[in-house]
Amino acid sequence: KGEIIKDYHPQPLPLETFWSPDGKAMAFVSNLADDNKVEGPVKIYTIMLQTGQQTQIGADREHSGTRSAGFYSWSPNKKYIAFISDPTASDSANAYNVLYVLDTSSGQEIKIAENVKWARAVWNESGHRIAFIASTTATDFGEIIVHDIDSGKQTQLTCDRVNKESLSW
Repeated sequence: KGEIIKDYHPQPLPLETFWSPDGKAMAFVSNLADDNKVEGPVKIYTIMLQTGQQTQIGADREHSGTRSAGFYSWSPNKKYIAFISDPTASDSANAYNVLYVLDTSSGQEIKIAENVKWARAVWNESGHRIAFIASTTATDFGEIIVHDIDSGKQTQLTCDRVNKESLSW
């Protein structure tokens, strides 16, 4: 409606912010310590807009000197946040990125896929399935994969000819 709900200044300062689907919360990402001076691991926080309550969710993301996580996407049912991360030390042989889903209640991270192209994964309307583009080649093309959050089942929909920027439900 164009009005300020609350003049809130989260600490540490956010690198990237994104709204919950219902507009009642905001999530943000920061790699600064609470004093906003020292770079550290990337952390994901949520803020309840009515109360200003701020909570870190999930584990600290390893900081590799580059952007270690990005392309955040909150599920429509507000239960999960998907993000794509640079390969961590344990994934260093992986030439591409890793797609994770973070359970916003428990903070548990679930590795969904490796070899994910650097593009936003997209949720279906119910928030129970997520689509992404995966590739094992160095081109800008890949396969569309749909992952069912409840069963863990993945279904490949295409065969290596999808442009990494063209994904939507």
